[in-house]
Amino acid sequence: MPVIGAPIVARNILRYGGGFLKTVDLAMKEVRFLLEAQVRRNISRKDYSLEELAELDHPFAKRHGERGKPIYDPYWMVHTRTGKLKSSVKSGTEKALVSGGALMASAFVQLDATVASHAAYVVYGTSRMIPRPVLTGSLDQVSGEALGLLKTKLKALTINFRAG
Repeated sequence: MPVIGAPIVARNILRYGGGFLKTVDLAMKEVRFLLEAQVRRNISRKDYSLEELAELDHPFAKRHGERGKPIYDPYWMVHTRTGKLKSSVKSGTEKALVSGGALMASAFVQLDATVASHAAYVVYGTSRMIPRPVLTGSLDQVSGEALGLLKTKLKALTINFRAG
């Protein structure tokens, strides 16, 4: 979101902004927890046995089209088998900083392939299985709430900001 007078704002943040950057960091942690919870919900759908998947005619097979058979809405949600994918969810934040007059802060959620070696196959698909982009789908689901959370936290901070 563009800031009018960004260089002045950036200079004030650097001069007086220890509290500002800490507030941004705390807000990003809340966004991280929000996104991580959504990802975990989306990879915890009904547990199917291999026999049940066969009875359903392998709903995630590419032969059913780019979104497979509609057993989930949205299509990219992931069912549980061993629980490794869910236990592979990792998240974090990076400290907020001001660089070149811009405020930079980030939060991330990822799937650790060392814990669940099949994570890339689920997210990107294979020659036989549709991709299920659970990370970007989860982000889309909570982006409005995350943006609202950030706006609320930062608006309250700027209204109460006392420099010097």
